Amino acid sequence: MRGPWTSGGIEANYGIIGHTPNCFSPVDYLVRRNRDGSASCIIGTLDLLTRTTWRLEINLPAREACFSTRSLWQTPPRLTSPTTLG
Repeated sequence: MRGPWTSGGIEANYGIIGHTPNCFSPVDYLVRRNRDGSASCIIGTLDLLTRTTWRLEINLPAREACFSTRSLWQTPPRLTSPTTLG
């Protein structure tokens, strides 16, 4: 129904139960080296189904064989309907 997705890796599902279109769609990303020597990859996007944004940081500490994740899921503030203005 939503098309194919790749198996394996880390799958971020925010907003709905099950696979979201963002499992296969392109998302924003940033790779950075942190001051403590670790490296992070931050991925995220605007989920059009729920109108929410999410970000996921995957951090690999220097000289360690593990990683940690930190996520942020935001609902935008409600917009005022044009009929209620003025």
